[in-house]
Amino acid sequence: MNVTSTVTVLQISRLRAHWRAAGVSAVLALFLVPASVQVQCAYSVVEIAPPSCPFSQESITPTSMHDDGTIVGYYTLCGGVYRGFRRHPDGTFETLPVPAGAFGAVADKIAPDGTIVGTADVAVPGEVVGRLTVWAGSGVVMADAPSSLVWMSGGAAGNLGLAGGMLNTGFVGDVPALWQNGRYLPLPPLIASAEGRFNRINRFGARLADISQGIGFNGVLAIWFTDDSIEVLSPPRGYSGCVARSLNAAGHVAGRAFPADYPASLPRAHLWRSMEIIDLGVLLGMQFSLSDDINDVDQVVGGSGSTSGGGISVFFWADGHLYDLMLLAPPLPGGYYLEAGAINNRGQIAVVGYRIPNKSRIFLLTPLSLADADVTIDCKVDTKDLLAVLECWGPRETSVIERADIDGDGVIGPRDLAEVLGNWTP
Repeated sequence: MNVTSTVTVLQISRLRAHWRAAGVSAVLALFLVPASVQVQCAYSVVEIAPPSCPFSQESITPTSMHDDGTIVGYYTLCGGVYRGFRRHPDGTFETLPVPAGAFGAVADKIAPDGTIVGTADVAVPGEVVGRLTVWAGSGVVMADAPSSLVWMSGGAAGNLGLAGGMLNTGFVGDVPALWQNGRYLPLPPLIASAEGRFNRINRFGARLADISQGIGFNGVLAIWFTDDSIEVLSPPRGYSGCVARSLNAAGHVAGRAFPADYPASLPRAHLWRSMEIIDLGVLLGMQFSLSDDINDVDQVVGGSGSTSGGGISVFFWADGHLYDLMLLAPPLPGGYYLEAGAINNRGQIAVVGYRIPNKSRIFLLTPLSLADADVTIDCKVDTKDLLAVLECWGPRETSVIERADIDGDGVIGPRDLAEVLGNWTP
């Protein structure tokens, strides 16, 4: 196993891509008028409610979204029990089955092949514990725990039933865990010896984990690739620790950085992208920000808030600009304060709106006027889309941006380039 904290083979390939893009940009600048910046999509909104409850305790939360628009998450039954759900693109709402021996369950993540990973609630003498759970096809499997008192939870979903999350015995902190086909998978020493958890698995099988030693917000991020190399991502300068939230196909990470004097100073959303760490900032009048998800074109959603109260505003970050998402969407029903949930590679965003007492709704935001040739999902076709096609040139299966295969023939090539040029935004 090759462990590095500086430059890896993957990082070198990323640098080469940046160099190629820079060269292409210089040539294109001679012929093309630069597109205006800070132009983003407007959105349509669909409201999604949980199953009706006569006691008005209608609570629902999205946790992950597939590229086809499938949303997974959990809702609360009238008696306070959690149930996982899958909301299909056609609007069909499906309650996921609870595994045998459990009384409730939460769906946490959905993988590209539709595998869902989550946590089931199991009663043991004197308490309730969690069990890592996998839904694949029409079946459900609950992982066995090393002992009846171990708490387990899911947090990452990969193809072919690969499930990531954590274990906790109550004697030490959370311990990262990977499970597949009825067994726990061996972990590399760097991850196995640390506290933490797996948070995301991307479509190439890379696994993202938080890892730390000891107490306090002193963690780092670790990406464990399928070739067994590990890339360690340190906190940005001036921060003592960081927490991972999401990993895209390029290996870029959306996370949260914590200052050394937290909670006296507040966390900030950051993006770890190749050789740079980007502070995503805060919305106007806010004091902190928390990233939640990232898609393959480096668009990040999260929340920004203030210690003075008033809830958290949902932010959308793209191309170095931070937007208040609610200024891009049509007015939502009154009385809800919003938090981000997930974003997919079609630019769809699932947010949750909370209203007291015990009531929430999902609002699914879908970009308007999104052309197939709009590879970078900003509702215009311009130089950025042209560059994305050139950078991703070759087989779709190895591309970090699948949308660059505009004609859907499995190869990103001349015909996709022609689609961009033929749909150029004036």
